Amino acid sequence: PRPLLLPAPPAPRLAHRASNLLLMAVAISPQLEKIDALLKCPNPNLADIQPLITQLKIALTALPSLQPASPFTDASLKEVGLARRTYELAAVTAAYARDVEGFERNMAQAKNFYVDYRTLLPPSEMQPLLIGLNLMRLLSQSMLAEFHTEIELVPQELRNNENVSFAMRLETYLMEGSYSKIIASKMECPHESFTFFFDALKDTVRNEIADCAEKAYKSLDMTVVAKLLYLDSGMDAFIAERGWSTRGAEVVFGDGSSAGVSLERDLPSMELIRRTIGYARELERIV
Repeated sequence: PRPLLLPAPPAPRLAHRASNLLLMAVAISPQLEKIDALLKCPNPNLADIQPLITQLKIALTALPSLQPASPFTDASLKEVGLARRTYELAAVTAAYARDVEGFERNMAQAKNFYVDYRTLLPPSEMQPLLIGLNLMRLLSQSMLAEFHTEIELVPQELRNNENVSFAMRLETYLMEGSYSKIIASKMECPHESFTFFFDALKDTVRNEIADCAEKAYKSLDMTVVAKLLYLDSGMDAFIAERGWSTRGAEVVFGDGSSAGVSLERDLPSMELIRRTIGYARELERIV
């Protein structure tokens, strides 16, 4: 008997799937351009931008080049470039939205592309902006060790960029104690998205000055305190936040007994000596 001829199995739909993925990648580009244009508007409307960012991140999960252990093909460069730009725009959007955690997440994602694909992708025009924003975030959180670590990772050719050099200049002022120069630098912000982190840095500076004032004085005239803290308004709110009180035209720090505290009690001398010796030993091992 002749063998029964069965119909051929349907061809795999790889070509159809690849076509859909290509269309998806092509559709992402106009959305990125739209978000970029919206962010360049004065006072961008975040209510319009954030849903678009979410949609793009969902679309990225379907791109084959971004899947674990996926082979790297000629089409991968375009997809990886789209992903990099998506996270860059998401980080800038988070800075406008004053969302520190969101900025950290998106910045970490973008940094992966800066490091892992630096020899494959062309340089990103947004990289200096994101580096500058990240440095401002670290300064505003008093994370100076992490700030210097990040500076060491910045390519030499980007250090003269205005976004990066601005943050480095503020760090110099901070180390010098030139707080007035920091406050006066707001008009020099290279990009509107710096505003949030700059305002946070001003709050950090004010709190450091307030900590010093509490240790040095029992009380000060209110006008002097306002000048020290660079406060034109909101003095009453700041006094309440710090737990200070007023006595006539004076500001009383704490219960008025801050000044003259014994240094021997406040400074753990033996602990500091032990740490210093430990650091010296570690340096000897490194050298």
